[in-house]
Amino acid sequence: MRENKSSARTKQMMVQALEDLLQEKGIDKITIRDITKKCNINRQTFYYHFHDIYELAEWMSKAYTEQVLGKEINLDDWDEALLNAAKFLLKKKNMVMNLFRSLGHQYITNFLNEYIRPYIVNIIRKIPESKKIDDSYSNFLSDYYTIAFSSILVEWLASDWYAKTSPEELVRLLKITYEGNMESAIKKYYASVNCKTV
Repeated sequence: MRENKSSARTKQMMVQALEDLLQEKGIDKITIRDITKKCNINRQTFYYHFHDIYELAEWMSKAYTEQVLGKEINLDDWDEALLNAAKFLLKKKNMVMNLFRSLGHQYITNFLNEYIRPYIVNIIRKIPESKKIDDSYSNFLSDYYTIAFSSILVEWLASDWYAKTSPEELVRLLKITYEGNMESAIKKYYASVNCKTV
């Protein structure tokens, strides 16, 4: 048990070192030596926990996802979850933008997709008509809204135009835009499938 706590502490120390370094430069400019020097550990300790800097960054992203989600996940509070994600991204903007510049759009989007998708799936499941449609369209709809929400969050963070919008206003606009549209899409899909079978 003591070893596990020590290991978790060491990983957390490396995450903090990576985050500090990402305030100044992209991940492609950060070396293992930078991390080990900042943590006062040797290279062997780094390699015991992670294969490379990118694996550390992936572990950091998962840790942040859990941190933003909290210990208890209430899938009904999707707008609160989205607001938490927006506030987190804003708080960590320098780090996120340096990851964005060095790893590309997809890295940040993957982090957000993993975070947002369970909420979207839950919203769809609560629509009574969703029980009438097949899994392939349900998955398509989940992907569509997850990607849309993730992309908007990334653009909001990266763009000067979106930056003038508060996290609260952004979530309000998303809520206005999505409400009713999922139900409508499900009904249209159900009707189109039934037309083909008649």
